[in-house]
Amino acid sequence: MKSKFLKLLKNLLWPPKCVGCGEFTQQNIFDTCELPLCESCRKRWEREKLERCPDCELEMTVCNCSSRLLEKAGVEDAVKLFNYSVARNSVGKRAVLYMKRHRSYRAFDFFASQLSFALKRKTAVFDPRRVVVFSVPRRRKSRREYGFDQAELIAKRLAEKCGFRYEKLVVRSRRKAGEQKKNGLAARLKNAKGQYLPSKRADELLEGVECLVVVDDVLTSGASIAGCIETLKKHFGGKFICATVGRTGKRNKK
Repeated sequence: MKSKFLKLLKNLLWPPKCVGCGEFTQQNIFDTCELPLCESCRKRWEREKLERCPDCELEMTVCNCSSRLLEKAGVEDAVKLFNYSVARNSVGKRAVLYMKRHRSYRAFDFFASQLSFALKRKTAVFDPRRVVVFSVPRRRKSRREYGFDQAELIAKRLAEKCGFRYEKLVVRSRRKAGEQKKNGLAARLKNAKGQYLPSKRADELLEGVECLVVVDDVLTSGASIAGCIETLKKHFGGKFICATVGRTGKRNKK
């Protein structure tokens, strides 16, 4: 009786909405609404995942493309779900933007679950105990403003669904930096350099680890992810895999 009352109160105060279109997804007052998308947006999302990668022309969920910066940084595999483009108003894009501003556990669980299928294939050769997941830390200003780190919450759920450990391996330095999305490639690289530091227990946490999975919400130039990887190279010499919900456009030209 108590659980039904709490569910009723929660649905009355915070009725679940679709993270793709903003419409209410509640069918009845006791509906748990585990999925973050309405039926219409869910169908569109499944079609978006079938779109072809602009580089290799394979479906985004099976291609291995990342960015030239990440290739140079040593990323061997990249997992992503859809082609995030600033020129499109897709369900995936709206969902990512929603997750940046709202602590939607339904959305974090949903996209982590979707990423887990591809990630399990990429890490099948490793003992799960030797795989660690970490995330690109959010800017301090954004974390204070919204009260959470969306990449961290996705990464924790992804690790749980794959049977891996999540560890906080990288932290933000105190050096001031602008938002990456406002910068060009050269500025992104300069901005990312020195922005990340290894956690105090990095050496201890990486002992015996053979594969690191770095998680972010969207892969653009790859400067932030590359910055985190470069930070850990003194402590880790194994395989790096990148996992993001979306990836923008084509790789940067040489």
